[in-house]
Amino acid sequence: MCTHCNLCAEICPVRAIESFEGKITQEEFGKPYFNSKSYKERIIKANCVMCMKCYEQCPVKAIKIIDGKLEINKGDASPSIINCTLCSLCTKVCPNGALKFEMNRIKLNPELCTLCGECVKICPSQTMYLKDRYPGGFCVMCGRCIKYCPVGALSIKTITWGGEIL
Repeated sequence: MCTHCNLCAEICPVRAIESFEGKITQEEFGKPYFNSKSYKERIIKANCVMCMKCYEQCPVKAIKIIDGKLEINKGDASPSIINCTLCSLCTKVCPNGALKFEMNRIKLNPELCTLCGECVKICPSQTMYLKDRYPGGFCVMCGRCIKYCPVGALSIKTITWGGEIL
């Protein structure tokens, strides 16, 4: 199921896949359809040359070939299992170097957090949670919780071992 990571839009050489960036609000995230057009119509445009980069590199295998065309599996409104294997292949194919993989984790600043829940609503893998609720998936490092936190309480924490970045 698609996690809206935008990797497919970034690696497409002819820009046949429309990026989600700026098009998904906190309220819209996770809904099966966006605006009036169907999910499939908005995402895969007519200029696709079937290079298969998006199909091969999708970290959650959400892109399928159906009747000779690429389609994105939108899943349901509440994803619970994310298939990312943390292989970092997406960083190798990203044409503009926008993706980095350094075994990062999300760090919460409790002094800034107001428990508003915006990070929980925007997290595609349901990794973010409040209080005693256990996470439903694992973080795919999309950064949406950081971007949408209204008080800036979240940041990336790099895990180190013996002073070396893992």
